[in-house]
Amino acid sequence: MNDLNKFNKDRCKKNRKFIKFFSGMVIVSFSFFFVLSAYQKKTLSDLEENIKENEEYINKLNLDIESLKYDYSMRNTDEFKEKIARSRLNMIKDDEYLYEDENRE
Repeated sequence: MNDLNKFNKDRCKKNRKFIKFFSGMVIVSFSFFFVLSAYQKKTLSDLEENIKENEEYINKLNLDIESLKYDYSMRNTDEFKEKIARSRLNMIKDDEYLYEDENRE
C-alpha cells in the first residue's frame, strides 16, 4: 500500500509538471501568434497604402499618356505647330507684343 501511495504522489507531481509546462507553452504560443498577427496587420496596411499610392500614380500616368496621344494625333495641325512655337521657341506673331513681369521669378 505504501508503494502505491508513493507511486500516486509521484504521478501527481509529474502530472502537475506536465500541466504547468503545457500551460506555459500554450501561453507562449498565443503570445507569439498575437504578436505575429499584429505584425501582419501592420504589413497589410502598409501594402494597401502602397497599392493606393501606386494606383494614383498609374492614373496620373494614364492621363499623361492620353494627353500625349492627343498631341500626337494633332501634330500636323496649325494650332499644334503654333502652340509648340509659342511654348518652346518663345515665338510671337508680328502684331503681338511680349510683356515680361519683373516681379515674376
